[in-house]
Amino acid sequence: MNQEFVDKMKEAKKLEGEALMSILPEYVRGHIEVIEKEIKAILLECIAAYVKGKSESDDNSKKSENKVNKVEID
Repeated sequence: MNQEFVDKMKEAKKLEGEALMSILPEYVRGHIEVIEKEIKAILLECIAAYVKGKSESDDNSKKSENKVNKVEID
């Protein structure tokens, strides 16, 4: 993807959010800012949990690769 396109889209979304906030009453803006912070915190926690789970999953698969199982053949 073109980096210039990504930068322009990010800027457009930022301006869109600012435009929306400018037409809302002040008391609503405060609520939305709190909600935004909470959503960001939730997303960070989800990403951290995913990365941790992925790391543990990789560790477990490496351990199982090194395990030797005895098999009896009749």
